[in-house]
This record gives sequence, C-alpha cells and structure tokens, in this order.
Amino acid sequence: MDNIFSFQKLLTAGSLIVAGFTFWVILGLQSCCDIDGALGLCNATPEAYLDSQSRIGGASTVVSLERADNWTLYNVANELRATQIGMTQSDKYSLLVEGFIHDMDIVEYPVSSGVYYALLAMGDEGITVIDVTDPTNMVAVTSVHVNYEQTGIPWTDGGGNVSFDNTISGLRAPISSLEVYDDGVETHLLIANTAYGLHKTPLANVFDTVTGREADGTLLISGETYTLQYAGENPWGGPEALTLYKDPTDATDTKGKLFVAMGFLGMGIFDPDTLEQIGGYNLYTDASSVEDWFIDNVITDEVQSDITGGGGEGATYECIGPCIDTFTGMPDYRQASYEISVVWHDKNPCPTDTECAPWAAFDRYGKFYYNARNVDVATFGGTTTAYIAYALGGMVAVDITGYKTAGPYDPGQPDPFGQFRKGQRLGYAPAVPAHGPDAPTGAQSKSLFPYFGAGMLKESGIVDVQVDVDGNRIFLSDHFAGLIVIKNASNPAMWHGPQLDIDPADYYDNDTLSPFVLGDHWPDYEFVISYDMAPHDPTDNESLPEWLYQSPTLLLSGEVSGH
Repeated sequence: MDNIFSFQKLLTAGSLIVAGFTFWVILGLQSCCDIDGALGLCNATPEAYLDSQSRIGGASTVVSLERADNWTLYNVANELRATQIGMTQSDKYSLLVEGFIHDMDIVEYPVSSGVYYALLAMGDEGITVIDVTDPTNMVAVTSVHVNYEQTGIPWTDGGGNVSFDNTISGLRAPISSLEVYDDGVETHLLIANTAYGLHKTPLANVFDTVTGREADGTLLISGETYTLQYAGENPWGGPEALTLYKDPTDATDTKGKLFVAMGFLGMGIFDPDTLEQIGGYNLYTDASSVEDWFIDNVITDEVQSDITGGGGEGATYECIGPCIDTFTGMPDYRQASYEISVVWHDKNPCPTDTECAPWAAFDRYGKFYYNARNVDVATFGGTTTAYIAYALGGMVAVDITGYKTAGPYDPGQPDPFGQFRKGQRLGYAPAVPAHGPDAPTGAQSKSLFPYFGAGMLKESGIVDVQVDVDGNRIFLSDHFAGLIVIKNASNPAMWHGPQLDIDPADYYDNDTLSPFVLGDHWPDYEFVISYDMAPHDPTDNESLPEWLYQSPTLLLSGEVSGH
C-alpha cells in the first residue's frame, strides 16, 4: 500500500528548491520574528539577518515532498510550515519549535497506523517530534536532547603544547541530521552529532519519555561511533548530513548502507547495524586529484617525518614516518605541534606555504574548499557512484562500487584497509567560488591563525546534491548560483574536460590557460568580495563564471533570495 507521504529532503542556500519533478518551487522566506511568540531570533545564524527584525535570506534549510494531495512541509528558521503545492497560492500552516530546523525525516509510527510524525534535527536544541498527520493542525509531541562523551583525545593547543588525554562531553549535542532505519527486526533512528559523531537508538525510545531516557533526561542511546579527528583544538569530521541508500537495482539490498557527509574529513560509508565505517573518500588526501585547492598535493610528502618533539604536561611525542593519522590520512597533532613550535614560534621559514606547514594551510582556509556537506548515491549500469556536495570543491563524483561487501579498517591486518572501500574520483562540477582579487594585495596576515573572509568562505559553494536517475541528471544547490541542473549523471568524466575521446560539446574545459596549466581555475580567496550575480560577462570578473552557461549545465536559476 502506498504511504500518504512520499518525501524527499533537500538542503538549500537561501531558497527552497524542489528537485526531481517537472517543476520547481521557490517559497518566500519570512522572518519568524514577525510571528507572535517568544522565541526571539529563532537561533538562526547571524548571516541570515540584516538586523534583528529583517531577514535577508538563508533561513530555509529543508523541504519535504509530497502527499497524495500535494502537501509540502518546509521550515523558515525554527518554524515548521505546511502548504499545498499548486498553480495558485494556498494557505500556510505553521508551528514554532525551539531550535533552527536543520533536517527533517517523516515516519509512519507505528507502521501502517496512518499516523505520521516529522522528526526534526534542531542543532543544540536536540530532536523534536511533530505529529503531521493533519498538516493543518500540527502538534508537538516530545523533544529530547542527546548526550555524548569521548576521552583520551590528543591535540595541540595554540601554544604548540601537546596534551594526550583530553575529554569532550555535553548534554546538548548539536544534531545536524536524522535517518530512520529498519534492520528487519526493529526500526531505529540514526543521529548525526557534529560535536561527536553518530548515534543510534530504537525509534521507540524517542517516543518513550520514561524508559527511553537516560538518568540525565537525554535520549537513551543503543550504539554510537566517534568520528572526529583533532590536530589542533578545532576538530574535523563532524557529520553534517546522513543519506541511507538502498540499491534499487539489487533486490537483496533490503537494509542499505549509511553515507555520511563528514565535513572536513570528506565522506564516510557506515554499516547502519554496527555504525562501523567501512568506506569513504577524502578529496584533500586524494593524490590523484591534481586540480583542487592545493594543486597536486601529496600530503605524505608535505608533513614532517621521523621527528621527536616536546609536548605539554611533561610528555614528548615521536613521529616515526609521516606525521599523519593512520586512519584518516590527515595531518595529526604532532604535525600541528611542529608547525606552531618550529615554523611559527621559531621562525623557521617554509619553502612554500604547504611544504612544511600543511596543517596550518588546511585549517586556516583550505578546509572550506574540502568541506563535504551532503551526499547522494545512485547506481547506473552496475556502477555505484557517490555524488558529494563538496562546498567550494564543487560537486565531486566518486566510484564506490563494491561498498556493500566492504569491511572496517583493521590495524591488526597486514593491509589494514584490505576490506575498506576507498572511493575513486570520477569527475567534478565546479562550484561558484567566493571571488577575490586577481593579484596579492600585500596585506595578507603572516601568522598561522588569523585570516580574512572566513564568513564568505564557509558559506560558499555547493550546498546539496540530488540525482535524478531516470533523467540521467543532477540537481545542485549552489550558494551563489541557486539551482543548477547538469546532464550525464551516469558519466561524470564528461562534466569537466578536456577528454580527447569525448565530443567537446559535452564538457566544459575549466583550464583557461593553455596547455593545461594548473591553478587557473580558482581565484585568490584570502580577501573575499561577492559575485554580483549578473550573467556571465567576460569583461566583468564579478559576474557568474562561464562554465554555468556551457555544457554540461542544463538549467541555472541564479540566486533567488539572498545568500
């Protein structure tokens, strides 16, 4: 029997884009501060406001489609709204909740009961359950926070001192995304906590306010996995979005796998039963990717090797081989300590910015390029591809065929990654970057830490991606360009050339300098100004980039409601 609700989730920047249909809808953004209530600024980020009373965009983050009678649920900051899609405007029904809505899942609970709930991920306000069976009369059912704790974490502080036994903990985990998962025996809720990693609990615990709670009142958790990595004091790897994928071409794939956009650590593939990571992809550590922010970098060649250093608390560290985390492949706390203590404090110059200080170069601004925000997955002709919304890195397609039989990293084996499925990059579609000057201004900071333009950097680029398998196309939401649709989802090599065996009409050659000069495809991001959103004009370097108006682009909406 068909469910009343058939929903899709889309995260967008400054507008609501409905993809995968023959139409797309832009829903006007209004300030929740114009609505009578006591929730103030709705916990929206400061960038969403011109002042305390006027919103300039950026408040809508999720839309869910559709019911048989075209009901749609979406948010404006911390307001859940319901309306019907049609040729004429229909009434809007709304319900205020305690936190900014980052994600929404719809579940019929109990199964076949005809009762539907919206599960809302609301950052540090936790999870709220809303009865949406009747969208004209939505009712809040319960709210709950999630706790977390991890001990024994090594990191380097701002003075270059290493401490080995740090603890992170909290009673108000920042919840970014949710997925409902059925293991064949019981229905579970998978939870993304950006300050820790992944949590899992039987869905019944969310509704049970007595036996489904810990002693501190937080949600009772049945399993969890820590995903962060610390080098300095700012962690990488907090999960930003979850995608549970079941291969529709494989009748035996009844449970699926969990694909996680892990921010600055790229994409992870997890077994939803055990929450073990069984695969992944990291653009930053991918040595085959020669045309990205750091241009043909091999991180193992850039970090220090075979060193012994001082550490805080009377301890010392030893780095035999490259100073990288053996699992993530990223610069670790020993590399961060070396850069702060030796390169910065002792004024030991680097031949280049990244040659002896890759950690600082990454953590200072490069990480905003390598920021996996969301992921969608599709199978074409036996090849399964993960399409990663990689912020300023664009939309990166990765071959992950074979992921269903993958296994976790095992340091006890001769090849620890023997069962682990590492994705192979297939191609990418560039993002619209935050535009900067064409030449150095001479005013760049010389320290490892201060930098300029971070606000624009962290907001820019590809926000979300969704694959339309039947149409062999991809819908992208870009911070500056709005909705972008590109063709040839099944063949990512055709997105970006040159490829000698491909018709030039089917790709855009992003290398404007000839022949194949690396580094001409992105501007200086240090001092950021904005694009003016005008159509491409070769005489105006603030107009939208040329590639948006050439193959493989099928459609471009342009920015709609501010960014």
